[in-house]
Amino acid sequence: MNDSTRREPVVAAAQLSLRDLSETDLPVAQRFSEQAGWPHRLSDWQSLTALGVGRVVMCDGEIASIGQIFTWDEQAASIGLLVSDETHRGGEAETLLLRDLLARAGARSVTVHAFGHWRHTVERFGFRESGSVLQYQGRPRPAPLIAIPAGTRLRPASRADEVLLCELDARANGVMRERLISAWLDQPIQAIVLDDEESGQGVQGFAFLRRFGRGAFIGPVVATNPQLARALIAHLCGMAAGKFLRLDAVEHHAAPMQAWFEGLGLTCVNRVPKMTLGSLPTGASDLHTFVVAAQALG
Repeated sequence: MNDSTRREPVVAAAQLSLRDLSETDLPVAQRFSEQAGWPHRLSDWQSLTALGVGRVVMCDGEIASIGQIFTWDEQAASIGLLVSDETHRGGEAETLLLRDLLARAGARSVTVHAFGHWRHTVERFGFRESGSVLQYQGRPRPAPLIAIPAGTRLRPASRADEVLLCELDARANGVMRERLISAWLDQPIQAIVLDDEESGQGVQGFAFLRRFGRGAFIGPVVATNPQLARALIAHLCGMAAGKFLRLDAVEHHAAPMQAWFEGLGLTCVNRVPKMTLGSLPTGASDLHTFVVAAQALG
């Protein structure tokens, strides 16, 4: 190996630098995401990045790679919105970015939904698959009503429900995400709660429908059982009938519901692994997340 060959990695590394993501970077982030085939609007980038800390890798004065770290509580964090210029995909810029984001997570367990070359990149840092989501999308037909137990009712959620919804989300996921629930309550097309008024068991589930990408997005959907999850999803599909709709369903819950989703007019277009570094947070045994809030949020 000659001297010039030995110097090349050093020169390449010296060209890279890190800084915080700023509002003025978001049009570039959106352009990168369009190159990657994402539907994110500028407003989607704005709402998602407001929940965490974004970092940017610069190369020769140009943005090479972008990512976000969300530190939810003292035990758990997630990484998302990982996107790069086409010329830097799979390169040193992405490795530098991930190293920086993981350092910011500290001792927390970290999750990320990663596919394609990003999966191979995070695996080099020790991430292992701990589940997956199935991305369903399409223009839903009006959904048949799903029977719910006597004494149970669907009602709109309000700001008065915020503390309760945060607690339910934490029970289902093992992670406290107050910033997320508060933000989603600020921007829903509809947020709904499933109340059990007669048995005294309280709220049995909740779900959000919000604007995203080419239309609308359902998520999260949290419920005590699949029947109630279907009732929540069917109600929101009815509100979005004829519009482009997407939801990211947790695979081990969604697999038995595949024919039902297809009957609604939604097609599974992708399977995205959930990758975890450290111990996966454990939720309650009687409450489950059937649809995630967003892949970008880990």
